[in-house]
Amino acid sequence: MNRIYILLGGFVGIDGYITSVGMFGLRMMLARLPNVTCLTYQWGAFEQAAADIAKQPKEAIIIVIGYSGGGSRATWLANLPAHPRIDLMVLYDPSPKWQMEPIGENVKKAISYHNTAPFFFGLGGGVLIGRQVETVNIAENHMLVQSDGSLHQRTVAEVRKVLV
Repeated sequence: MNRIYILLGGFVGIDGYITSVGMFGLRMMLARLPNVTCLTYQWGAFEQAAADIAKQPKEAIIIVIGYSGGGSRATWLANLPAHPRIDLMVLYDPSPKWQMEPIGENVKKAISYHNTAPFFFGLGGGVLIGRQVETVNIAENHMLVQSDGSLHQRTVAEVRKVLV
């Protein structure tokens, strides 16, 4: 079974279930794909997500999606000492930008929805660095990125490509 790990945003982590409600819409879209299990974590639980990834068989496809603080923590997850294998990473306006880490070769492909004008108290706008990164520039309120249907459709299309 292939796994999609979604790291929610939030101001303090535990509020992610409220402040990242748009990501649950994405989760519903992804859960309709065949042979996929979607798991959701607060951004502070990125080490638990990494531990869960480590338990997966080598043939499983691993996808990590993060919004806001979940996006920056996805980079931390990728850089843990075990360097988990990630087939696809998708970051929705990762934040805060000063907590972003470059990703290495353990991430096969990464897409970052980089917000050039987040309009929300300095949150958002994180830049993802790595050889295998595709950056998609957007300009919208940081809180609205999580509910952007066009980004969700693109994410689902990218996930489908990896699952083939």
